[in-house]
Amino acid sequence: WTIGYGNTINPETGLPIKQGDTITKAKALEWLKITTASVQARVKALIKRPVTENQLAALTSLAYNIGLGAFSRSTLLRKLNAGEQPSAIAAEFLKWNKVQGVIVPGLTNRRKLEAELFLS
Repeated sequence: WTIGYGNTINPETGLPIKQGDTITKAKALEWLKITTASVQARVKALIKRPVTENQLAALTSLAYNIGLGAFSRSTLLRKLNAGEQPSAIAAEFLKWNKVQGVIVPGLTNRRKLEAELFLS
C-alpha cells in the first residue's frame, strides 16, 4: 500500500502503510519532504564523484522512484562513480521505464525529464 506521494512507510513512525490509512494533503507534502531528504542523503553517500545540484536532484528523483536498493546496484551509479561522460550516464535513466518488462509511457516521460535535468 502507498499513501501521499508514494510512501510505503510512515516516515514519522517507521510503520508500513496499510489499507485504509489516510493523510491530509499537508501531511503528504510534509512526508514528501522528509522522505526525499532521507533519499537524497543516502544517494549522496553512494556517489563517489562531485555532482551538480541538478544532477543530485535527478539522481534523487530516480532513487525515490525505483528504490535505493535498485539505485545502489544500477549501471547508472556504476557509470557515474567510474567518471563516465554525462551523456552516457543520462542514457541510463531511460532504462528505468518498465513495470514487469512492459514500457510505461509515464515512466518514459519521467525518465526523460530526469535525464534532461541531469544534463542541465
